Amino acid sequence: TEIWLKERLHELRVFAGSDIVLDNLQAARAGGGGRVRLREYFGGVQNRIDDFLLLQANAPDGRALASTSEREAIVLTPPQVAELRAGEAVFGDVERDSTQRPVMTLGVPVLTADGRVLGSLAVRLRLRSLANELAPLTPDDGGRLLLMEVDGSVVPVRSSTRGGPDSLTLATLLAPDGKPGEYQ
Repeated sequence: TEIWLKERLHELRVFAGSDIVLDNLQAARAGGGGRVRLREYFGGVQNRIDDFLLLQANAPDGRALASTSEREAIVLTPPQVAELRAGEAVFGDVERDSTQRPVMTLGVPVLTADGRVLGSLAVRLRLRSLANELAPLTPDDGGRLLLMEVDGSVVPVRSSTRGGPDSLTLATLLAPDGKPGEYQ
C-alpha cells in the first residue's frame, strides 16, 4: 500500500508542477479565465489516471478555484491548509463516497519556481486499484482482508465468498490492548 500511495503522490506532484497548472492557477487567483482551462486539463488527467475520482485546484486559503466536479468539492481542514501552505503534502482519512466505496483525499502544494506556495492541488482517490492489488492476499479458506485506519476503524477491501468473522467477533479481535487476535 505504501508504494501505491507514493505513486499517486508522485503523479499529483508532477501535475502540480506543470506549466498549465501554474499559469492557470495564477490566472484563476487573479479572477481571470484560468478556471475553465484547469477544468479541461483536469478532465484529461482524470481520463489517464483512473484512481483520480475528483481533482481540484485551491487558493492558498483552501478555497476551491477549479474542479472536475460541479457538484462536489474537496474540503480541506484548517490543519491541512496550514500544512499545504508550509509546502507539505497532506493525506486525508479513508472515507465513503456517495456510493459507499472507500475514497481518500491527497493534496500537494503548487509551488512557483522560487518556492512560493501559489495554491494546492487536491485529489479524491478511488481505492479500487489498491483493493485489486491486495485481493490476491485474501485467504481462500473463508478469511477476510481488512485495511485499518490508525484509530482502528475498518475499511473492508474484499471478502471471500465463504464469509469471515461477523462484526461482533471482529470488534472483539480489535481489542484495545493492541494485541493481535485470531479467529477460528
